[in-house]
Amino acid sequence: MILSIIDCQPTSPTASGNSTNLQVKSEHQGFKPLNFPTRRSKSVSGSAFIYRLKAVSFDDREAATLHQFQIGNFPKFLRHTAEIDTLLLDANRQSHRVRIEVLPDYWCVGSDSDFCRMPMSPQVAQKMGDALGAVLPTRKIVNIIYHQAPIKLIPVPFWPVARRNELPVTWLSHNAVIADQIFALRRNPEEFVAGHKKDLVLSNLIADPNRPDHVVIYGWHRPDGEPIQPQTNIHVNWYMDYSHGVRFVNRQIFVDGYPRDILEILRDPVLFCLLDDEPEPLKVTGYGPATHPGVSLGK
Repeated sequence: MILSIIDCQPTSPTASGNSTNLQVKSEHQGFKPLNFPTRRSKSVSGSAFIYRLKAVSFDDREAATLHQFQIGNFPKFLRHTAEIDTLLLDANRQSHRVRIEVLPDYWCVGSDSDFCRMPMSPQVAQKMGDALGAVLPTRKIVNIIYHQAPIKLIPVPFWPVARRNELPVTWLSHNAVIADQIFALRRNPEEFVAGHKKDLVLSNLIADPNRPDHVVIYGWHRPDGEPIQPQTNIHVNWYMDYSHGVRFVNRQIFVDGYPRDILEILRDPVLFCLLDDEPEPLKVTGYGPATHPGVSLGK
């Protein structure tokens, strides 16, 4: 994969610079495999699952989404991760070779032939990520993913009519629009793709005392590389609509050939800049249990 240097400061996915000499321990060391659950036989299709959600409560819907993950009901292509190999600058503007492993698309429920990309609360996403050995991306990682993805889709916003965009059936409609774009490009659904959803992200905004129990979202890049959605924690964490997506990043990364825990990097006062463009290291590296009863899923 082509290497580029990305600075700590810009939030644009097009930021780059000149490479420097690096001491790399190993270019070919493999990532720790993600803990994908085994797929249970006779799992429900993605469209059938969506229609089952039409008359259920929020809490039941979230529990059902988590259950589909636990029984391995997701497309096989999500098990084939994408590796990004790039040069990044730390807070002292020293360059490091960084390798990260990400899902090729946003999380889906269903089979290879019938699936739907699933919005969900950050609490469910956190449970899934913890089980996988993965984390949500930061804003900078979302930009890196968009920059590196070979397929960049064009965002397709739906006009807001009452609360229609929050309905699961609208998620399925948007999923069909994405499928049409991929088909028109003569590409395959399992390829590494970006630009078609807003990401749930890690950020210090999670700990904003003025907005407890909120979710931080970012992304949905236009063809010029600029996101439709700036990073924000405007939504409560039980709000979700068709535009939200969850893409996981392997918790193990490689920095100059050495395996590292991405959460340790994001907390480091110098190295956090490799994968985060906020002014300070992350104080909170995940979403804790919500206090709103609508998202109480238990253990």
